[in-house]
Amino acid sequence: MCCAGCSSTTSRAAVPVTDATETSPSVVSDSTIAAAPPRCVSPTGNETIRIWHILPDQNAGKLFNELVAEFNASQTQITLKSESLKGFGAMLDRLNATPKADWPDIVISSTASLERLTDAAGTITPAECPSGKSVAAGLLPVVAAAYTADGELRAIPYGVSTLLLLFDANEMTAAGLDPKRPPTTPEALMAASKAVVERGVSKYGLVVHEWYANYVIQQWAAQRGTIVAAPNNGRNGEKISVDFNTADNRAAMKWLDEVVRTGGATWIGGQQTGQEDLVRVILDSTFSIHTSGSIGDILAVEGRGQLSNFKLGVGPMPGPGVGGLVGGNAMFMIDRQSPERAGAAWNVVRWLTESSQMARFDVATGYIPPSAAVAAEPALVAAWKQHPELKVGYDQLEAMSGSAASAGPLYGPSIDPVFWALTHAILDDHADPGAALDAASRQANQLLADFLAKRPTR
Repeated sequence: MCCAGCSSTTSRAAVPVTDATETSPSVVSDSTIAAAPPRCVSPTGNETIRIWHILPDQNAGKLFNELVAEFNASQTQITLKSESLKGFGAMLDRLNATPKADWPDIVISSTASLERLTDAAGTITPAECPSGKSVAAGLLPVVAAAYTADGELRAIPYGVSTLLLLFDANEMTAAGLDPKRPPTTPEALMAASKAVVERGVSKYGLVVHEWYANYVIQQWAAQRGTIVAAPNNGRNGEKISVDFNTADNRAAMKWLDEVVRTGGATWIGGQQTGQEDLVRVILDSTFSIHTSGSIGDILAVEGRGQLSNFKLGVGPMPGPGVGGLVGGNAMFMIDRQSPERAGAAWNVVRWLTESSQMARFDVATGYIPPSAAVAAEPALVAAWKQHPELKVGYDQLEAMSGSAASAGPLYGPSIDPVFWALTHAILDDHADPGAALDAASRQANQLLADFLAKRPTR
């Protein structure tokens, strides 16, 4: 499953809250920037570039290894070496345990890495490298916004995802529902969940897991165009705070409770791999809100005939509006204090994210094209024609603006455990929504204060 900025491999036990020490440059005047030596230039000698990534081992990891081999065979100046780590938590643990002098040149990690990598090691922005500004300019507005802080794009998206409604289309049909018109509002989702159960099609309708408080607070805020972390979702490096106890969020908590108590949903509690909800949809349920990054893998299994009684259906993220937050991963370039080495790393990033390579990667994995140019590649157009399910996520992100509300909050520390605890408070303890939201706000604000106290002023 996926939170606002997670890959599909993120697990509940693997998101520690880490301290950060800023080493990236402060905001300075234009004249100072002009006088500063460039940190990213075209390489003139041979370089070895290392990548650590958290791409899933299945289609994404396998194809990425093939692309690394093809890059190495395509030229002789740069030797690219990659290493796979098992999820965002494993990435943080490895970085924390490794001296900064031994960090890789490129880290492919989730949106949640933006603040931490910039603070902990310093990252080189695409705009600092040759042709970097033009490459960044073609991104979908919301995709660019997701990786923008202090007015600068900090990383190049690679493996973009978003939350969607995944369901068994056969069961929708059997229940008299139209799989081509899946529910798009919370009320319609609850009604559909009840219908498949009451009509004897499925034991349960919607699968609810502990990410749901995160979903209905942050995703639905983005659909409404409202800020979660005041004053500007942390996008300008400002001190932020949260107040989750709003009328909209109280209503969302009530919906969450009711869909489990009376709406045919099943609450499956703690999660360890992020795939249990999909297993339940295949076995005894019909709907789940899940990352689009899993669609490619499901279609591959379906294509091998291993899901004979199941047909994947995909719809937009249900909520009070349209759209959704950007999840998935991006390529962060680590400042290794060598402009030519940074330039070599940029050449790797640029090659891997060229439209033809990016389209090939997205076709194989089901990830979302980060730009209209990639979406127009013939291979992707053909894949979408064969499997329209793959295009739903792109349409959802294309509908979003590039505002701070659409980009979502930049917290710095992980507050995912706060949302997990909130889901349990509502569904296990049947807590009053306002009291539970107040408690979550206090916990999140304490994490933010602790993080800020250890972080130099930006």
